[in-house]
Amino acid sequence: MKKSFDEEAVEETTVKEILVKEIEEFANEQKKHLAALRVRHSPGDPSNLIFHQRRINELGEKIKKHQQILIKIDEGTYGFCEECEKPISPERLEAQITAALCITCARAFTRSQEKAAWGKFPQRVGQFA
Repeated sequence: MKKSFDEEAVEETTVKEILVKEIEEFANEQKKHLAALRVRHSPGDPSNLIFHQRRINELGEKIKKHQQILIKIDEGTYGFCEECEKPISPERLEAQITAALCITCARAFTRSQEKAAWGKFPQRVGQFA
């Protein structure tokens, strides 16, 4: 059975205020990049166009993630690991307000990603030769 997040460790209102402020900052930065896209770029240099498009997408993902955290706060599920459902330590949440995994599950996820990535590379030097 889940309990509501420990309000003494990180106040819900403070977390909400931080998230809302960051959403506003991301949206403002998105607007700047959208405005930059409207400026004509030289046809031989699409790098600026690609940079602005990628940044707009990255900021959109951050906004979406922050909005999901706001929903979790309202539902009373903020501060619980999405994998094991145990409480995420207040120190981790203070360091990374959008943390969705406890440190144990985050480390396990990182290790699995590293192993998956390592499997894409040759096992021996010279294997490509």
